[in-house]
Amino acid sequence: MRVLVITLGATALQKFDKASGTMQLGVSPRELLAQAAVAGCDAELQQMPVRSGAELTLTTVAQIRDAVLAGLNSGTHGAFVLLIGTDTLEEAAFLLHLMLSAALRPAGRALVITGAMLPADQLGSDNIKNLRDALQASRADSQLIGAFQSHPGPIGQLRSGEPCFYFSPPPPQPWLPAPHAAFAAVPAAALERQRVTIWTLTASASIPDSLLSELDGLVLAGSGSGSVPQAIIDQLSPAWTARLPIVICSRCGVGRNCDDFLYKGSRHKYESRGFVLGSGYEQLNPLQARSLLVLRLAAFGHA
Repeated sequence: MRVLVITLGATALQKFDKASGTMQLGVSPRELLAQAAVAGCDAELQQMPVRSGAELTLTTVAQIRDAVLAGLNSGTHGAFVLLIGTDTLEEAAFLLHLMLSAALRPAGRALVITGAMLPADQLGSDNIKNLRDALQASRADSQLIGAFQSHPGPIGQLRSGEPCFYFSPPPPQPWLPAPHAAFAAVPAAALERQRVTIWTLTASASIPDSLLSELDGLVLAGSGSGSVPQAIIDQLSPAWTARLPIVICSRCGVGRNCDDFLYKGSRHKYESRGFVLGSGYEQLNPLQARSLLVLRLAAFGHA
């Protein structure tokens, strides 16, 4: 099977450089791929400019999307692997899921995304293993190797080099955002134009009107199940909800943005004032909500 391996670099390729006193590229993508080689897997390397995960841009995500689509349309690749910085792996993965699922699923192809938590010069570095596992298979803590988790748990693991799946795929959930074919064609420039920010609501929180005037969209990360202080509601509605989409979600990592079962009317309380809670945003965390909002604004001009 021919696998297209796309590399951005970051931790998996870094070593400490004594001359500069900073982390620098110490292992080439081709060198790492050679060390992670899997028997029977014909890997083709496509290198993108090496960068830190913190330097991820929407243009870069669009370039990854286009590389996968080109490989898919050529019919020459059975799977795709992306090696990326783990600091922004989750964000990139969610964006690529929305952009590519509509094309990958019907073709029976997969994109496996991986990275490393430890630099290449550290004892126990996971760079080779993670890339090898990604080839064979074809974050909760900020530092540990076991940092990345999937809620509510892993659907499978790699055992003796073979993927073992413990659960069947769950049935489609109507409240989850559906990937759209239009996301696969959104120009990178259109993505970059969307000025969407996340504002976390804390005690005595306030939002400067000068910031709001510069935005195309806003994600409010409210406490609990998306609770928003009355002062913020009055500030934003109707003055700002009439001018830009304002999505409410929970600032918790997992959970709905309203609880209409126990707290009757909690959804209507906000939607009647022009805030966005439905249409696939119900279960998203703030980072995911921003990603979806950027894609929808770029593709459709609305939330």
